[in-house]
Formats: sequence, C-alpha cells, structure tokens
Amino acid sequence: MKAFSQGVPPEILTQIFEWIYLVAVRVDNPRGQPVDGKHVRRLCWPVSQVCKYWREVTLAAPFLWTYLPTINLDDDELSSSSQQLECLKALIPRTRNHTLHIAAVSATETDFDKCLEVVDYIAEYSERWESLFVRASPDYLEEYFGEVRGYLPGLEMLKLELLDGGGTDLTLFGDAPNLKFVHITGQPAGCLDLDTQTLLHLYDDTAILMHNLRPTHEFPQLNALDVIDTYDTFYYSNLSDVEDVVLFPVLKILDYSCGEEFPADAGFLNFAKTPALEELSVTADVGDTIGCLMDLHGRSGSLPLKHLRLRAEINDYPEHPFSDLLKLLPDIESLDINFPDICDISRLTITQDPNILAPRLKKCSFICYGNMVDDDAHHLISQLASARCSLPSRGSSNTPHPAAQDGEGVVESMELFLHQDLTRHISPPRTTSGFGYGQYGYPAILPIRLEPWYYQRKKDQAALDSVYNDALPRPSKRRWQSTLRSVYSKAVEDICIEVLPEYPEVQADVRRRRVANLIRELQSRYNAENLVNFLEANTSTCLICLAFILKDQFRDSDDKLDDDSPYIRVVRLLRQVKMDLMKRLDEFHWIWETSPDLYSLRYIPDGHEMRKDCDKFANAVLGLSDDVWILGDF
Repeated sequence: MKAFSQGVPPEILTQIFEWIYLVAVRVDNPRGQPVDGKHVRRLCWPVSQVCKYWREVTLAAPFLWTYLPTINLDDDELSSSSQQLECLKALIPRTRNHTLHIAAVSATETDFDKCLEVVDYIAEYSERWESLFVRASPDYLEEYFGEVRGYLPGLEMLKLELLDGGGTDLTLFGDAPNLKFVHITGQPAGCLDLDTQTLLHLYDDTAILMHNLRPTHEFPQLNALDVIDTYDTFYYSNLSDVEDVVLFPVLKILDYSCGEEFPADAGFLNFAKTPALEELSVTADVGDTIGCLMDLHGRSGSLPLKHLRLRAEINDYPEHPFSDLLKLLPDIESLDINFPDICDISRLTITQDPNILAPRLKKCSFICYGNMVDDDAHHLISQLASARCSLPSRGSSNTPHPAAQDGEGVVESMELFLHQDLTRHISPPRTTSGFGYGQYGYPAILPIRLEPWYYQRKKDQAALDSVYNDALPRPSKRRWQSTLRSVYSKAVEDICIEVLPEYPEVQADVRRRRVANLIRELQSRYNAENLVNFLEANTSTCLICLAFILKDQFRDSDDKLDDDSPYIRVVRLLRQVKMDLMKRLDEFHWIWETSPDLYSLRYIPDGHEMRKDCDKFANAVLGLSDDVWILGDF
C-alpha cells in the first residue's frame, strides 16, 4: 500500500508547493521590502528531500528554485568559486524560463578576479533577473558587474548595501525600466544613476540618490519614500534655484530623518512637492521642523495628510507654533508627536468654535523623554481627554455634538495616549514589557493627576488645610505642614535608594532589613481612604518593580516565600489596594500599557468595552497587566 504522501497527484502536490512558496515570499515581504532568499529556500527546498516521488515533482516545479543561494565573493569563504559555479549550473536549469532572484556579497578587499567566472555566469541571465541584492562597493559593482548595464529589462526589486567606494558614481541601473522597489543602505558614495519612472517604493538611507536630485528627475508612480539626510551632505548642488522643486505627484507615504540638525534651507523637504501626501514621519534632533512643513504645505498646494509622526522639538520656535500647522491639516486622523507646548494642548481642547483644530482626529499620542510633566500640562491633558475622548463617533448618534450645530463640523471622538521613552534612561535596554524589571524608570506623567476630579479635590483639600492651619499655634502648624507630604512619595524614594542598582554600596543584609521595615510601614499606614495618595505617588508601579527584585534577585535561592516574606507582603498590599480600587473603579480613566521601550498611559472613557471586565481594568489602572508573574501570586 502506498504511503499517503506518494498517493497525492502531482498537480495537487505542485499546488501545495506553490502555496508554500507564496507564503514564504509574502510573509517576508511587508510593504515591498526586499525578500530574504534564505528564508524562502528554508521553507521550500526541504520538500525535495521527503522522498523520490516528491523530488521528481519539485524538479518539475521551476518556481521553487528561483531564489538562488547567496553568492559569496569574499576571499576567505569556505566554498570556492568553482563549487559555487557548479551549484549555480545545477540550479538555474531547474528554473527553466522563470525569473531569477540573485544575491551576492563581498568585502571591500575581495579579489574579484578569482570570482569572475561566477559573476560572468550569472550575468548571462541578467535579462531574467527579477530581484537583486548586492553588498559591495560601488567601484567593484561598476567594474565587475558592468556587463549587465542595459540588460535588466525585468528587474523589479533592487537592494544595495554599499561599502566604501571612494565616491565612485554608480551607473549600472540607469537603464532598468521596470524597477519598482529600491532599498539602499550603507556608506554614502557618489551619484546613483537610477531609472525612477516605474518606482513604487524607495528606501535611501545613504541619500546617494536624494542628494543628487535634479529638477528633471521624475517619480510619476512613487508611492512610498524613506530618506535620510546625512549630516555632511545637506547641500543639494543640482537644486540651486529657489524655484527648483522635485515633484512626487502620487507620493502617499514619506518617512524622513536627518542625522543632526534639521537643515533649515538645504534639506530634501525644502525641494519636495507632494500634493498627494497622506502619511508623514519626520525625525530630527533640532531645527525649525514646523516652519519647514508649513512651507512644504504651501509649495504642494495642500497636504491631504491623515497621519503625522514627529520626533522633533516642536516648541523651540514660537514664531511657528504647532497649532498653526494643524490649521493647515483639517483631514488629520492620527498624531504621534513629541510633547507639545501647553498652548497647543489648550487649543486642541476647544470644541465650540467654527475653526476647530483637527476635527477628524481619531488617535493622538504625545511622547516625553524623561522630564517630569508639570501640573499645568497634567491639567490640560485632563481637559483634552474630557473634551475630545468622550464624544460619540461620527455616525454613532443622531444627536450632533454642540460644535456641529449651525453648520459647523462634527468633532471625532479620539483615542489619547501619553508615552514616556525609556531608551535614554535605562541601560542596558529592556527586553520585556511591564514594571517588573531590575531598574525603575520614574514615570514622568502621573495618571491620577489626569483624572477630571483630581484638581477639584486638591483645591478642596488645600482649603481644609488652610482652615486647620489657622486654628493651630505656630509650632503645631509647622508640624502639621510637615506631615502633608505623602508618606507614599517618601516610601517610593526610599525603596529606590535601598533596592535599585544605582546604590551598590549598601550591603545586602542591611538592604533586606530596611526594605522589610519600609514594607511593614506601608502596610500599617495604608487604608482605603489613602487610595488617591497611594496612586498619586505611583506607589503601585514602584512596588511591582520592588516585588520583581525581591522575587528574582534580592533573596537567596534557598529562601522560602512564607507569609511574612517581604515579597508576599508586597503582593498582599497590592491586592488590598486593588480591592479598594474596584469599589470606586468608575472614577478612573487612565490605564498603563508598557513595551520594552515605553511606559504608556491610555485614556479609557466611560462606556468603553474594556470596562466590562473590572478585574482586568483594575490591573491596568495599577500597572499590573504586563506583569503576569505577580498576578499568579494574587
């Protein structure tokens, strides 16, 4: 009786193999990125080794063999050029007349003369090349791959990793009429002559093409562009006239970054014209980014932007406030920007005006880089959430928002996120999410201060304190004022001093005693009436970090987690806080979400789907959601 694998008809087996091939190519090719041929071969070639019958079917399926092994042109590679040539001569005939995917790598000191036979052999098939990946210097490419110039009619995908080539111009691809995806990395070189008529996606982090633009360059089909302005080559020598522009008529996605200071008058954005741009990302350390984008808008006639990401200082040039840019972008749907000036936040809170900023905004993210956000900013963020995050979405209700009356536009309900970048303050970089980590990143934003009732509560408390202080004699008044400082803020400071690695001089046994005393004091002082004070100091996130250290680093391997151990005491305290929180969960709207690089706060409005699971929502408010290791001990 035949095995099942041998009973499958060859046409069905071929279809299965084709499905495997398509999955391998598509999974490895997001947004037109170069395909990793090794990944394709890893999935496709093993099917030829199952049995003799399967091998016969695979040999009759030419598409399986089109991603050829990487050709190593290095002197010190184990496989000799003759072995590689023999392999290619066996594989290429299997592909019949199908297109080929070529990859070749070398070092700058490679002796190409030893590899000429291999290069010449694959060059014979250049008219069938569909994709090409080469890691080499431009001068080597020009010298040894020169035979393919003008013989690349089917080349659609080109990936270049340029090694140092002494500024040699690269002209091989000036006549490649079907190029659609080009990906260039490595060291800046001379000029790149590239046929751009059919380009759909261009990634140029060397600026080898962008820094040699001419007004005659045409990009009639380019849809996505990633470009980096390198620090020492901002000067666009071929665009000297103030009227010179380079038109990108259908460009929808632009990711732009520069190495150091944003080029005020000589960068790529100063010459681009992008009338169809919908998604823009700009990364720059310093410079007048907002002014440049406003000029881009004017030069393009308009910018139908829907998505804007800015990793740039947007508050350093008061003559160009961010809100002025937003006035030009009425269709914007998502913002992801550095923390803006409080005046810009205030303008976003206005929903009762004919000229509402960003009326279609659906997602708004602000990111800060370590500095503590002040009370005014907390208060305005709270107002922004109340004004823009609790509105009915467009079409979800027959009753318009007040801003929609008298012919005015409807304001979308938006999601609001606040991020704190951790990459600059925690070393080595984190590899996991959550607060359970060996280092504590002090949150720059305090979620409790973002609640709409917080500031009224603070005013009421201040009034009560004033009355009580006036009734006390002066010495007692000073003692009372000294107790106003939250015991939890002091506890957070002390825990960080005693436990975290910035203070290695403290002996381990001394630390244990001090931490145990701190935890006992917190337990004895805490009650349900102190919940707000507890959360105001971010005590919960600090205790999660402490619990992680106690469980995994701060105790000997033979210690047992008995009921009186510091770790169990922390768990017990957090569990009590969670129980108290769940009794008044409706008052809270901000939850923690974390990643290895970010602490994030997200606003959850009343009626949100997430609120239906009170247990999970309470975990998220306390910052426990991404620390499953501690939830198991609850």
